[in-house]
Amino acid sequence: MVSSVFFLLYIFFLSLLFLIIPSSNAETLNDFLFKSKLPASISMSISIAALEADRIRNLASQVNGVVLFLPDNSAWKTNRVAYESLMREKEGNIRNDSILAVSAEVPLEAAQSVESLQNYAKNNGGVIDSAYGTSYFIKGSGSSGSNELCLAEWIKNEYVEGDCASIVGSAIKLEDAVIYQVNKLLWTEALEEEIMGLSEGDRDL
Repeated sequence: MVSSVFFLLYIFFLSLLFLIIPSSNAETLNDFLFKSKLPASISMSISIAALEADRIRNLASQVNGVVLFLPDNSAWKTNRVAYESLMREKEGNIRNDSILAVSAEVPLEAAQSVESLQNYAKNNGGVIDSAYGTSYFIKGSGSSGSNELCLAEWIKNEYVEGDCASIVGSAIKLEDAVIYQVNKLLWTEALEEEIMGLSEGDRDL
């Protein structure tokens, strides 16, 4: 009887230990960017992000995690010239801007679902903000329907809806990041000029 009680107490304290100690199997963003088998649908965006891994890690450490809205391959194939120019850029400053533009400054606990992102936006002037300075609306009905990420432009003291992309599939949840997949390149005019200027430079070489 006594030995059974001690055994149960041992199991109880062992369970507490597993709850207290973080799992070593949790995948970080850096692990995700460089693993051999990547989600095929966003492999092009991941290739760009991997080139800026150090900067993304720095951003994640500053804001306690990072939320990425990565365009899928079908989106990049509509502007393959821009993709190839970003991949070839030596200094990486414009490539970094393209990553910052899809990096939302949202606490990870508020980014676990479309619904939680919408709730966060309600308390942030109706939008979420990117590290690049872009603002976005999160539209839709959460997990029960179609959802969209839309550019929010500040015009005459209010946010006006711009171009939109569909949020595809479920969030990829990592230890220090949450990744959403979108089906369109959402660029402000300023960022598009940066990227297309880079493409023009490639053609001049």
